[in-house]
Amino acid sequence: MQRISLRKIRPDDNKYFQKWWRSKKLIALTSGNFNLITDKEVEKYFCNMLKSKTDYHFMIVLDKQIIGHISLNKRKNIGYETQIIIGDNKYWGKGYGVKAIRLLLDKAEKIGAHKIYLEIRPENTRAIKVYERIGFETKGIKKYPLNPYQPETIKMVYNVIIQNKLMQANFKIRVDIRRDARNIWQACNKVSHGMDWKKRAEPNVYKHVVGKTQKQAFKWLLPYLKKLYKDIDLKSVARKMERDLDVEFPKIISVLEEITQKPIYRKDFTLFLTTFPRCPYNFDKGYIWVFYKDGKSRTINTLLHEILHFQFMQYYGKKVWKKVGSDVKWQAIKEGMVVILNDYTPKWTGIKEITYTMYEKFAKDLLKLWKGSANRNFKKFIDGAIELVEKYNF
Repeated sequence: MQRISLRKIRPDDNKYFQKWWRSKKLIALTSGNFNLITDKEVEKYFCNMLKSKTDYHFMIVLDKQIIGHISLNKRKNIGYETQIIIGDNKYWGKGYGVKAIRLLLDKAEKIGAHKIYLEIRPENTRAIKVYERIGFETKGIKKYPLNPYQPETIKMVYNVIIQNKLMQANFKIRVDIRRDARNIWQACNKVSHGMDWKKRAEPNVYKHVVGKTQKQAFKWLLPYLKKLYKDIDLKSVARKMERDLDVEFPKIISVLEEITQKPIYRKDFTLFLTTFPRCPYNFDKGYIWVFYKDGKSRTINTLLHEILHFQFMQYYGKKVWKKVGSDVKWQAIKEGMVVILNDYTPKWTGIKEITYTMYEKFAKDLLKLWKGSANRNFKKFIDGAIELVEKYNF
């Protein structure tokens, strides 16, 4: 995976600004002033950045390549303003700016900055949406009647203390051929929650994996997957998924903390790409398998679904087990409750969350409980689910 990092500016960085501040595409999204800027003017501005004792300026580094600049600028009585540019448009839209902002926000907390604001052109709607997903809130329009190039901007503010708590939870995406192979083998040789997974296998996979021992299946699967990974360029899929989820993951965590009224049970999650449409998990290690063909929206649903399971298991799993005394009933509550995510998913991802067929009727009653007597209080919901499940013969 490509790595984004920040380093302090130094005198020899002047050459980047000499180039970037003459980019018409960049100017159109920032100052809007297309008047020619001289080398001396660039150098003067750059020297002021170097000499500043109140501002923080960093170069954005992609692996070893300088791709942009980001700063925290102290403003009298109103905190810090942040400004960012990704200099070359070939690096736009790849999520690098989001990662740079996250790194900067982490530094902001360390220096004691409580609130950060930025100003952005109203027509830059794509960037506005990205900032909102990171945690910036729109506070209004700021007018500059004497500035013909940028007469107004949208002001957005970030609460460092509150939002950075959400950012502490993180994820990484991994391509692991043996974990993928094991998922395929398990899926093709077991039935879980009434789902016969082997029916979803490709004919060639079905032929070589169903009814085989793991050793027998791996002998065929590993070379098959090695070729498949190359054909579909799975590492590129992983990079794109990482970019897509980077701005969404804090919201996923926020929603689940809001639903369960509990802090997220762990801060690090590992997502393993799988080439089979089955997404198991490992609660103890925070592992979640995600299907490589799923787009951003469906993957968000998958993460909400599985991490809701994790929250239930961490905070209520033992209590529910003691009450219901049956693995089948415990599983029914765990799997059926995912329908409460539909308070969020239809408007967010456009995908309604569903459960396994065997729990559908129970899930409908759980949803009524959630919206009704439990009044969206998760503890009351769990207590009600324990009573409700006794009415079903699972």
